[in-house]
Amino acid sequence: MPGGRGRGNMRGNPNRLGPYNRGRGGGRGGHFSGPGRNSVFIPFAPFDLEHCAVQFPKVTSNEFDSQVGEMILERNKKITLSEEDSEIMSKIYEEISEVLGSFYTEPTETEGEAQSKQEDPQSIDDIRTVGAFANETLIDGVKELEMLITLRNPMKIDEFGEFSDKLTSALPTYTISSSEEFASIKVESLNGFRAHCFITCSGNKIKTSGESHLQKRIMYKNFDMGKRAKWFSENCVDPNIRLLARILSDFRVRFEGFRGMSQWAVELMAHYSMSSFDESGNQSIMPVPSALKRALMLLSSGFFLPGSAGIRDPAERDGRSVHQGFSKLDMDNICCVAQTLLRILMQGGGRKVFGLEDSAGLLDEMQVIDDVVIQPSIQCYVHVEEVTPDPPAVAEAPAPVKMEA
Repeated sequence: MPGGRGRGNMRGNPNRLGPYNRGRGGGRGGHFSGPGRNSVFIPFAPFDLEHCAVQFPKVTSNEFDSQVGEMILERNKKITLSEEDSEIMSKIYEEISEVLGSFYTEPTETEGEAQSKQEDPQSIDDIRTVGAFANETLIDGVKELEMLITLRNPMKIDEFGEFSDKLTSALPTYTISSSEEFASIKVESLNGFRAHCFITCSGNKIKTSGESHLQKRIMYKNFDMGKRAKWFSENCVDPNIRLLARILSDFRVRFEGFRGMSQWAVELMAHYSMSSFDESGNQSIMPVPSALKRALMLLSSGFFLPGSAGIRDPAERDGRSVHQGFSKLDMDNICCVAQTLLRILMQGGGRKVFGLEDSAGLLDEMQVIDDVVIQPSIQCYVHVEEVTPDPPAVAEAPAPVKMEA
């Protein structure tokens, strides 16, 4: 421009508007960029084919989905918990509940007045099953159920040992082991069935616990188990959600790369994959074969990788994603296994994927199906150990020189 410097002439003399006010609105980006500015992390949303079904219409035949559905039902019959094992676990739960109910009895009127002057008497508010057994997603071969014991007040550390000793004397035919670190007690029968009992109290009372009580962090963690069981019972009413959760749990047992997922993450993944929403926001349940393919597609696209939005954990107070507790190696393995299984499934190797045929080396060796070569995905994450440099050597001071007169 004649008689001027043209666009951006403010950059020629940055001191005219001060060190932090160059150009329009401040810095070079047009925004104020002074010291102390905090960056905001925005997680990315992996590609979900269900959210853009109009732009990407389905091309596979319904016959393929029906074949996958038959294989899913066939596998579900094999992995569903047998009635015999279910009855054994239910009896263990009832026996433990009966014993625990006798530990804390309601005090008499005179005893109650004396105790109220000192402190609120201890009692059990609730005993319930949680986890896969309560959610009916436990698969055959797993002989452990989880129980949540909710007390009226936070348990003290010395009371925890007495509690475990009482349970040992009341159940002489069982093997009892306790862990103060996790506020849990394991009860194992002679035939190998186990009940893992977790101890907590109401959320408001956890805040009042001190150094003499069990750790707050563990008490809150155990308390969330009850919230998860309640959420699942209210939001996963459809039996197909439980069916898909059992199939994914079977994958988690059979394929080592999926073992980094927690059982809770598997159940949330089943609920997310089965749920479909239209443009008006109305929810509907997808067919199980389509939901299974959707789950593998999401995991393949990085649904549980670092930076992904993933699935928000409804039991967490801060709304974090369920996969934030996974290690980076586990996240990478989950993505790799899902990619390989999806290729094999879509190429017609579903019977190997569901364990209906020999699947040895399925994720480690090259597969040839209908003259198509399928290579397993390779891990990307490499763990690098931080090496602490050695401190610099301190030079020794020279010996003093004696001065002669």
